[in-house]
Amino acid sequence: MPKADNYAAGFRAGDAAAFKELYEDTSALLYRVVFRLTGSREDAEDILHDVYIKAYQARRSYQPQLSGLQTWLYRIAVNHALNFLKRKKWLGGNLANLFRRGETEDVAESYADAAEGETLQKLLQEVPENYRVCVVLRDIEDRPYDEIAKILNVELGTVKSRLNRGRQMLKDLYENERSSL
Repeated sequence: MPKADNYAAGFRAGDAAAFKELYEDTSALLYRVVFRLTGSREDAEDILHDVYIKAYQARRSYQPQLSGLQTWLYRIAVNHALNFLKRKKWLGGNLANLFRRGETEDVAESYADAAEGETLQKLLQEVPENYRVCVVLRDIEDRPYDEIAKILNVELGTVKSRLNRGRQMLKDLYENERSSL
């Protein structure tokens, strides 16, 4: 059980300490997802800010019997990021190290690795949103299939299908990119 579930009741009741602890425990995870969906640090920071405001305002609608608090927050973050992309019609992004885990960057990283990360980020942005979300949550964030289904509010089979198609699209785009060099 994620730590966030331990203070879900306090969060729902509006307890400031519980909300602060929730933010501290989940903000890095949500930031990575939003960042990878948008491809922009600035946009991810803005969206994350809005996500926590929305979560706090909607805290009484959280139903622990349906999903964990962290899953509920993922759903809000993913939906908010997708809505942002739809509003802005922005699918660009050119950031290195897309598939790197963790919060710090390796200063000694080679130019080739940085270029590869930029290419992957660019190609990922070309994958349609509904497939891209599944690829980001499963392959990059390593979220379980059932949690992804809850986050996206779709059936487990839909997640697996979208993930398979998204991976194939990304692979095809990558192969086309490599063959054109």
